[in-house]
Amino acid sequence: MINKKKEKLVYHILSNVLLFIIILIDSILMKSQAVFCFGLLIQLLVGIITFSYNANRIKFVYFSYVFGMIFVSIMYFSLIAEHGVPYFNSQGSDDLFYEKQAFNTTSLNIGLLEFLNNNPLDLYKQLTLYIFILSKMISFGNLFDGYHVFMSRQFNVFLIVFIVNMLYFIVNKGYNFSSKEKTRFLITISIFPNFFYLASYTFRDILSCFLVIVLIWALTHLKVNKTGKGIIYYLFVIFAIVLQFYVRTFVMYIMIIITLINFIDFVPKKYKFVIIIGITSCTSLLFLNEISSIFSEGLNKVDNYAEFRANEKTSGLVSIFTDTPLLPFGIFLRFIYGFIQPNPSFSYLFGDYAFSYASMTTFIGIGTLYILTQIPYAIKGFIKPLDKLSVTFLLFYLVFLASLTFRHLVLIYPFIFLLIARGRENKITKFKEIYQLYILGLIFVYIVYSII
Repeated sequence: MINKKKEKLVYHILSNVLLFIIILIDSILMKSQAVFCFGLLIQLLVGIITFSYNANRIKFVYFSYVFGMIFVSIMYFSLIAEHGVPYFNSQGSDDLFYEKQAFNTTSLNIGLLEFLNNNPLDLYKQLTLYIFILSKMISFGNLFDGYHVFMSRQFNVFLIVFIVNMLYFIVNKGYNFSSKEKTRFLITISIFPNFFYLASYTFRDILSCFLVIVLIWALTHLKVNKTGKGIIYYLFVIFAIVLQFYVRTFVMYIMIIITLINFIDFVPKKYKFVIIIGITSCTSLLFLNEISSIFSEGLNKVDNYAEFRANEKTSGLVSIFTDTPLLPFGIFLRFIYGFIQPNPSFSYLFGDYAFSYASMTTFIGIGTLYILTQIPYAIKGFIKPLDKLSVTFLLFYLVFLASLTFRHLVLIYPFIFLLIARGRENKITKFKEIYQLYILGLIFVYIVYSII
C-alpha cells in the first residue's frame, strides 16, 4: 500500500513539474502572461480531480496531458512557420471566425443561458456554446495581457485529458478485455496524433467528442451502479445531450438514439428484440425530417467538395474518392475515404513546406497508417458480436459521411479503438494468414498511392 502511494505521488510530482516547465516555455516564447496563468489553472484543476485516483489511472491521464501539451505547442509554431499565422490556413478558417464571434460575445457581457436562448449575434444554434466558452477565455485573458490563440489549444488538451480519464473507466468497467488490451487501448488513445492534431486548432469538434464520451461514461456508470446513487448519472446523460444541441445538432440526435439503445440493458432479455425495433422505428420517425435535412445538406457539401477537388485538378488516388459521382459507387468510396484521412503521405517532407510543418504532418499521417493496419481487427470487433458498440461506431461515422470533413473523424476514434481491442480478443481460424495478406496488399496500395 505504501509503495502504491509513493508511486502515485511520484507520478503526480514528475508530471506536474514537467507540465509547469512546458507551460513556462510556451508563455515565454509566446510572450503571454495569459497563456501561463490559464495553463496553471488547467494544471491545478487536473491535479485536484485526479489526486484520489490510483497510480495506473494517473499514469495514463498525465501521459496524455504531457504528450498533448508538447504536441499542440510544436504544432502552433509549425503553423506559424508554414502559414504565418497559427490557423488552419493563411486566411484563417472556421477557427478565426469562431474567435471573431467570441470577441463580439465578450462585448455583450451576458450570461450563458441568455446567450444560448436569445442568440443575440444570430449565430447557428450549434455554434453558440463553443463561442461562449471562447468568450470566457477572452475575458480570462483580459485579466492579464489579453487573450492568446494558444489558450483554446490548452482548453482542447484539457478536454482530451478528461476524455482519456473517462475512457479509462469505460474500458475497465464496460468491457471484459484482457489487461494487455486495456493497456494497449489506453496508450493508443492517449498519444494518438490525429486526436491532438484536431486539438491544435480552435475547432468545436473536441468539445463535441467530449460530450459524447460524457454520455457513454454516464451510461456505463448506470450499467455498473444499480443503486440509488445512479440519479446523478441520469443528470449527466441529460446534461451531455442538451449541451450537444448547442455544439452539433446532428450528433445530439445520435446521442439520443444511443441512450435509448443502452437503456435496453434494463429490459428483460425476452423483450429486448422488440424494444430495439420499437426504439429504432420511433426515433427514425421522430427525427426523420431533421436528420434528412442535415444529411441532405451534408451530401450537397460532399458534391461541392468533389467539384472543388476537380477544379483544383487534384491528382493521385485521393481524387478517385472525391471525384466519383455519389451514386452508385461514390458513397462506398467515401466510406473508405474516412480511413485515409488525414493524408498518410511522406511527400510533405519533399515538398515546398516549412520543415517543422512537414514533419508534424508526416507524423500525423503515421496515425492514419496505424488505423489502416488495424482495420481487420476493427472489422472482426465490429461483426463479432454485432452490438451497441458496432451501432455506435456506425452512427458516428455517418457524421463524417454527411460532411466529408476530416475533423468530424474525431468522434469515431474512441469507438474504432474499442472495436480494434475487441477484435484482438476474438479468435478466428486462419486470421493470421488473412491479416498478413491484408498487410501485403496495404503496402502495395500505399506504394502505388505514393507514386501517383
